[in-house]
Amino acid sequence: MFDNIKILSEGLNASFKVTIYLPDDYDKTDKTYKALYIVGGSNPFLIPTYSLEEILKQKNVIGISIYPNLEVKKNNLLFNVFDDKFGFAKIYEEFIINKIKPLIETKYRVTSEAKGNTILGYKETAILAYSLSYHYTNQFSELYLHDIMIEPFKKKFMTDLMSRFDPNISFFFSMQAADTAKLIEERLQMFGACSFKWYSNNLALLLEHL
Repeated sequence: MFDNIKILSEGLNASFKVTIYLPDDYDKTDKTYKALYIVGGSNPFLIPTYSLEEILKQKNVIGISIYPNLEVKKNNLLFNVFDDKFGFAKIYEEFIINKIKPLIETKYRVTSEAKGNTILGYKETAILAYSLSYHYTNQFSELYLHDIMIEPFKKKFMTDLMSRFDPNISFFFSMQAADTAKLIEERLQMFGACSFKWYSNNLALLLEHL
């Protein structure tokens, strides 16, 4: 079962779509569910190779996909956290944390505690999920980065990861560049990550800990 919300970001002067997946037993119980927030440039539920709906169904988790309307993608406002000259990424993060997340917690039975909140980013927008989880370490307990693309700014990513690292956030990621993946794992191990693992490009495997 899906719900859909359209919400305006005044800071970006653009609207976003939020697609919410609700487990099959949502209307049959009053329990609180674990939540997976998904940031991306499109609706991941429509990407056949991801099988995201089936994964969430098996895990019995509420999925919240947040993606921009055409005006945001057209102007490419969100996709470079490491070169945020105009502050768009910061505005976007505040929009997620201060507007979308409270709305979801009010409307649906998800916990507000970090332990029950996870976040997923994929491809170019994986960095947005990373940045959100490390800027707001009290909001999320698990970070999932799928098919992450960091090669153009690998050095900046490594430096940033070390400066903002939080050992309490579980860090799971998939990427094709094996040498970079091993480098990330070495850094995570060095700094005492509570849980981390590199996966091949398979979303179901990546989300096995969800």
